[in-house]
Amino acid sequence: MSIKNHLNAIKTWHQEQGSPNADSFHAPLSLENIEKILEKFPYPVPEALKNIYTWHNGMKDNSPLFREFTLLPLQEALDEYELACEIAEDLDCEESEEILWKNSWLPIMGYMGDFLLLECDPEAQRPGHIWFRGNDDSPYPWYD
Repeated sequence: MSIKNHLNAIKTWHQEQGSPNADSFHAPLSLENIEKILEKFPYPVPEALKNIYTWHNGMKDNSPLFREFTLLPLQEALDEYELACEIAEDLDCEESEEILWKNSWLPIMGYMGDFLLLECDPEAQRPGHIWFRGNDDSPYPWYD
């Protein structure tokens, strides 16, 4: 089953349950728009991520897709990425013994400062892996 089929199943669930989030999906992006938005991102993104954004460009008004997490519109994901990189640079995260932030992580889902991050470095130990980073927690692997 493709990722779009899984996402459509979640969307259908929202519709069937009368969820207020059923109408909270932004229109899809074209591949050209995705590439344009990602021009500033220094890593290639997995095709699965492009498939998500050709399905829908995130959720309106931080509406949750599942549990409390909203699918970030792609430009918002890039804005969160740039902010995280600035904060990491100010905190000198590279000098820390624990991983606090990697420039190859792209925030794709969020809730009140907690993020699910996609590892986009093709040479990383686990490219395409999802990490969880909470407001007060060190990031940890969440999902392959």
